Amino acid sequence: MTNVNSLGLISARTSAEAVEILKLMSATYMVALCQAVDLRHLEENMREVVKHLITQVARKKLYTDEDGTLLESRFCEKELLQVVENLPVFSYLDDPTNPSYSFLPQLRDVLVERALKDPKSTDSAGYSIFKRIPIFLEELEEKLIEKISKARERFDNGDFPIPNRIKKCRTYPI
Repeated sequence: MTNVNSLGLISARTSAEAVEILKLMSATYMVALCQAVDLRHLEENMREVVKHLITQVARKKLYTDEDGTLLESRFCEKELLQVVENLPVFSYLDDPTNPSYSFLPQLRDVLVERALKDPKSTDSAGYSIFKRIPIFLEELEEKLIEKISKARERFDNGDFPIPNRIKKCRTYPI
C-alpha cells in the first residue's frame, strides 16, 4: 500500500509542478504579447513623426531655390516617404543621423537619382538640385535629433499622435 500512496504523491507533485510551469509560460506569453502590441504602436507613431519631418523639411528646402524658382526635386517627396515606409523604424531610430545606418544614404540616393533622371532640366537647374541635397539632409538631421526624442517622451507620457488600433479586439483579450 505504501507504494500506491507514494506513486500518488509523486504524481500529485508532478501535476502541481506542471500547473505552475504552465502558469509561468502563460504569463510570459501575455507579457510578450503586450510588449509586441506596444512596440507596434510605438513603431507606427515614430514612423509618422519621421514622415512628417521629411515632408516638412522637403517642402522647406527642396521645393524652391534661393531665387524662388521651382525645383524638380519637389516631385521626389513621395519617393522619400517610400524610403521611410520600406525601412524598419527601429533600424535607425536610436540614432537617425548615423551615416552607417541606411536611412540617410537612402534618402540621399533618392534625391541624387531624381537630379540625374530629369533630362529636361538645364545644367544650372540640375546643379541647383545637387546643391540642395546637403542643405536638405543637414536640416533633416537637426529636426530628427530634436523631434524624435520629444516624440518618444510624449509617447512615454501617453500622448499618441496615432491611437492604438487594437481596441475591443477578440484576438487580443488583454
